[in-house]
Amino acid sequence: QYNIAQVLIGVAENAPEAEVAQRRSVAERALARAQAGEDFAKLVAELSGASKENGGAIGLRGADRLPDLFVEAVRDLRPGQVAPQLLRSGAGFHVLKLVERREGGMLVTQTRA
Repeated sequence: QYNIAQVLIGVAENAPEAEVAQRRSVAERALARAQAGEDFAKLVAELSGASKENGGAIGLRGADRLPDLFVEAVRDLRPGQVAPQLLRSGAGFHVLKLVERREGGMLVTQTRA
C-alpha cells in the first residue's frame, strides 16, 4: 500500500502546444523545488490543481487502486522521497512524493457463526 502526495499542474489533453509547454515549465520548477527540499505541502497549496488537503496526499491505497504510472514512479522510493521525474497523464503533469508505504500483510475478516 502506498500513500502518495502530488502536485498536479493541470493541462487539458487537447490544450495548445504553447499552453502545454508553459505548464510543463511550471511543473519542472515545482519538481526542482521539491527535490531541493522545499516543503511539499507549501508547493501543493501554491501550485496544485489537486486536493490541497493533507498536503496533497491521496491517502493510503493498495497498488491496485492507484494509477500504474504512480506505482511505477514510487516503487523504489523510500518514504519522504520525491519521484525523480515529472509524470504526464491525461490530467496534466504530476510531481509525486512517497509519504508512506506499508508492505504486504493481508487482512482477513473472520466470522464466527
